[in-house]
Amino acid sequence: MTVRTTLKWVISVALYYMGVVWIVRRLGREAGTILIFHRVRDAWHDDGMSVSRATFERQVRYLARAYDVVSLDEMEQRLRGVRPLGRRALAITFDDGFRDNYTRAWPILARHHCPATVFLVVGALDGDAPMWTEQLRGALEATAADALDATWLGLGMLPLGSEAERRQSLRTLSSWLKQKPDREREPALADICRRLGSPAEPSAARMDEMLTWEMVAEMRSAGLSIGAHTVSHKILTRIDPDEAQWEIEESKRRIEKHLGESIRHFAYPNGTRHDWNSAIQALVRQAGFETACTTVKGTNPRGADLHALRRLDINDRACTDPSGRFSTAMFAVRLAALL
Repeated sequence: MTVRTTLKWVISVALYYMGVVWIVRRLGREAGTILIFHRVRDAWHDDGMSVSRATFERQVRYLARAYDVVSLDEMEQRLRGVRPLGRRALAITFDDGFRDNYTRAWPILARHHCPATVFLVVGALDGDAPMWTEQLRGALEATAADALDATWLGLGMLPLGSEAERRQSLRTLSSWLKQKPDREREPALADICRRLGSPAEPSAARMDEMLTWEMVAEMRSAGLSIGAHTVSHKILTRIDPDEAQWEIEESKRRIEKHLGESIRHFAYPNGTRHDWNSAIQALVRQAGFETACTTVKGTNPRGADLHALRRLDINDRACTDPSGRFSTAMFAVRLAALL
């Protein structure tokens, strides 16, 4: 636990128990909060995109008590001004479509009567290939190497001896690859995997980590919303406009074919300010999506751009105290955007 994290915990506890969070939640401006989750694992997994099952249970219990948890459809209506927005409106979203959304997250959401939206990378469900980010993750987790010579990328030698070193190397390589046009990223990823000793074909185990269409249909029939997250999770500003249009429209078409209903919500892959622009937004609108979610941090006031919705990323690290336990204070302060 770093000094910075400990300090953040101390400040969060002070703000929470002094009632500052309560004041902000009740007297602050009206705005809708949208949370991003990715994975819910059995235990702590410090990869920046996961929460443990125990932590997620506590998070959802707190949300059900402290917020007005609504569907993304309802959030859209409130942001349009069709219905009162309020200060406690909150929507839960999951990006990518990992299987643990069904096996671990959904039962907890159902127990606390909380709606949610799952954004699907449809190619992974159709068996096309794992997302490239998961190919990289799998290669780093499986390699027997204790270091990767990445000097040809300008990244030097990346240590792989410990789990922490592999996580850091994953972040370094992912960040580098995300900045590259797709025509450069694909061969670079293939070369990285080769150097790590990864097989040319994705393993069945990586594919089995994703949802199936049967699981998606079951969750939808029980009330969860389904949205699109492209076909292959390619960053839309890093590919040709025609391919970006296909990624957007084809993901919508495939989901609608499987579920037999219109799909209204979209999430940009990666989703930072560099990963979508006005041209990409126009393609999303043209495809018929009513909303599009980014990963830009923040909340959404009434009248916000519905095709540039801000969200707050949630993982274990953001709400764990120095002793490794879930901290309601840290979670509450993060939701109130006080730090």
